[in-house]
Amino acid sequence: MKKFLLGFLLITLITATAMAQSIDNNFFDKVSYVGAFDGYDNWTEGWTNWNPVDADYPETYTMTKGNGQFTNIGGVHIVADETWSGVVKIDGWIYVDNGATLTIEPGTIIRGTNKSRLIITPGGKIMAAGTRTLPIVFTSSQGAGFRSNSDWGGLVICGNAPNNLPGGVGIVEGGVGTEFGGSEPC
Repeated sequence: MKKFLLGFLLITLITATAMAQSIDNNFFDKVSYVGAFDGYDNWTEGWTNWNPVDADYPETYTMTKGNGQFTNIGGVHIVADETWSGVVKIDGWIYVDNGATLTIEPGTIIRGTNKSRLIITPGGKIMAAGTRTLPIVFTSSQGAGFRSNSDWGGLVICGNAPNNLPGGVGIVEGGVGTEFGGSEPC
C-alpha cells in the first residue's frame, strides 16, 4: 500500500510539473519567491494583526446593536443610513437592508457575540474605509487570550452580481435567509 501511494504521489507530482505553464506577460514582475511576501518587506505592517487572539481591545462599548435574535425575522434591520464609531457590540443578526447605508468610521472596533453576524443585503451598502493608523477591526466579544475561530458569525455581503448557480440567484447558508446573485456585474 505504501509503495502504491508513493508511486501515485510521484506520478501526480510529475504530471503537475509537466502541465505547469509559465506566464509570459509584461504586466507581471518576475520574482524569486512564491506569494505576496519576499521575506524582507512586510507590507502588512500596521495593517494586519497576525495575532488577533491576544490583542487587547477595549471592553467598554460605545453602542450595542442587536437584540440577541438569530433569525431574519427576529434580527435587527437597518432601514435608514447609520454611522458607527467607537467600540460597537453586535448581539444577534444585524441586516443592512436595501436602500440603507452603514458607514463605519476609521478606528471603529466591532465586537460580535457568539453567532452574531452583520449582513449586508442586496441593495444595502457598507462604507468602511479604515486607515493604517485607524484600522477598522471586526472581532469576537471574547477577551484577549480567549478568542477562537467561530466566536462570531462574521460579515456577510450579499450582492446582485452574476454567479454560477442555476438561475443566478441563491440563498445564503446558515439560516440567514437572504438572497444573493443576479445579473448586475460589479
